[in-house]
Amino acid sequence: MKPLIFIFASLAGSLVATLCHADITVTLRGQVTQQAQYSVPDGTRLNAVLPGRVNSDSWYRGAFFTREQERLKQTGQKAGLLDDFNHLCPGEPTLSQAKQPPRNFNDWCHRVKAHLAALPVTGRKVLESGDPDVLAINLKINPLLEEGDALWYPKEPDELWLIGAGSRWNQPLPYVGGQHLREYMDAIEYSSDWRDADWVWVISPDGKISRHGVAAWNEKPWTPAPGSVLWLPVKESYLDSVPGFNASVSRWLATQALDQWTNHPE
Repeated sequence: MKPLIFIFASLAGSLVATLCHADITVTLRGQVTQQAQYSVPDGTRLNAVLPGRVNSDSWYRGAFFTREQERLKQTGQKAGLLDDFNHLCPGEPTLSQAKQPPRNFNDWCHRVKAHLAALPVTGRKVLESGDPDVLAINLKINPLLEEGDALWYPKEPDELWLIGAGSRWNQPLPYVGGQHLREYMDAIEYSSDWRDADWVWVISPDGKISRHGVAAWNEKPWTPAPGSVLWLPVKESYLDSVPGFNASVSRWLATQALDQWTNHPE
């Protein structure tokens, strides 16, 4: 009996080892040598699937990494944001034509709500770096891959996008190297009583979010990257029922890929 017990134990051990080291599937898209799914052993880190598969014109700063478990979190995030809009603009919409300035705050609120509601749940997980060499030398920012992970490398864009109070949805601006954030504010299309003209929220192409002063009293010269989304915030006096609204919108915009702005103008 002992030999049989030993054989069964060995088989069970092999099965557990096999299950523990089963392959997982990850996807590479965009500026890569081949847009495809790859099977890699469980326990593989992101940088290990990149050598020889990333094109020379890939833009590391815009690397867009998605993970299935993030989708559940972002589904709740989206629902919460739309509920904020229900409190912020509960009245019936009286929408002006899409390419004209909104008639009033209610008009603007319903218009922006519709656009934000149309944005997909992506599952984006922000990377500290999309550079394969940087990932390789720093395990803390080099994630272990999970089943269904995907990475998209875009080309570097030559635009930024204005969204929010004082702009039509997804207004493209030519990127000018070295130009400060405040100078981009000259492109704002209309004035509104509800825009907080002292601040801008910047969603950088790597998914990181920052808030910057653009008024004479609070400006610290700062240069946004190409591919940034600039959220023109709503005044706090309009937001008593939804504190943190501008930050919530910015976090939702940060879940989106660059092609959401380049391929879907208003």
